[in-house]
Amino acid sequence: MKNKLVGILGICGLLAFNVQAERPSFNFVEAGATDLDHETVEGDFTGFEISGSYELPDDFYIIGKYVTTEDEGIEMSNKLVGIGYHYHLFKNTVLVLQLDAVEVVFGRRDAGEFEEKGFQWNLGIRSQITDALEAGLTAKYLDAYEVDPEFGNYRPSYLTLDLSYKVYDEVAFYLEYEKEKEGSTRSVLGFKYYY
Repeated sequence: MKNKLVGILGICGLLAFNVQAERPSFNFVEAGATDLDHETVEGDFTGFEISGSYELPDDFYIIGKYVTTEDEGIEMSNKLVGIGYHYHLFKNTVLVLQLDAVEVVFGRRDAGEFEEKGFQWNLGIRSQITDALEAGLTAKYLDAYEVDPEFGNYRPSYLTLDLSYKVYDEVAFYLEYEKEKEGSTRSVLGFKYYY
């Protein structure tokens, strides 16, 4: 735990003290292939995600995201629509606060599905390290309430690291790695378009 904390603080320090690039943009769309390694459900869950964000006046933005993965007739998907605010810490670095309305779906072929709605809180830091490289670190807490009396409450928390590297003025590759507190992980590789 101590080593993880030192690593996270090191990343934050790197993000905060590079002041040569402009701040990150919140006008983008992105799509990528995703791979989920679930802690309690066996399988090689693969799928895709698509998301988009649009900047509003006064440092607010809106965002939408859809993630779906499937293996052997088992499907897991998340949909969210959110609003966020970014506070300028440095010329190239912002603190991000975001609240999402979330729908979580877990389905098994010939066995039905559960679908729960809830809210997700996000607190993170984003930095445009260079003109081409952007990085972010975000803590997330999802509350989808009680799935059923047997399963109980669905309240996972996550830590997400993402990197974007521009190959043209508006086009970038992006990589995202998400770790759930209980041990599940999700990784994404895709393309990002800034508009």
